[in-house]
Amino acid sequence: MLVAKGVLVVVLQAEAVRWPADEFPGRVEVQFTDAAGRRWSLVDKGPIFDAPDDLGPESAYPLEVGVVCVIRETMTAAEDEIVTVSTSVHGVTALSEEEDANLDAVAAGLTLPWNSGVVEGHVNRIKMLKRQMFGRAGFELLRKRVLLA
Repeated sequence: MLVAKGVLVVVLQAEAVRWPADEFPGRVEVQFTDAAGRRWSLVDKGPIFDAPDDLGPESAYPLEVGVVCVIRETMTAAEDEIVTVSTSVHGVTALSEEEDANLDAVAAGLTLPWNSGVVEGHVNRIKMLKRQMFGRAGFELLRKRVLLA
């Protein structure tokens, strides 16, 4: 288990069993067994899973892979530790070796409430105005429209 800024992260050991779709970037089916013995399946893009570089349609399945998950809850029952992990879009991610060094930044991106949505909205608006103004009066009119819109 890794701890970064109060967020517990664990690599869930799983098994890639097949490559169901070939369209870019391709999808892979990964299965794992929980503490109750139930078998779970995740189907997602190949790069999401911490796997060998040769993961693809020609790979010899099954292959061992890892899924980096955010731990939501832990408890101890008998002598076993039971861990509840998030497999939502924001809870499952793949970490490369470079990102592993920046685990604090990855944990902050997964847990903090701030995002760049407002800035992206303004950029989108300015690009739309720029497309509308292409070939027209020039930069001064574009400047006025951006400032007044």
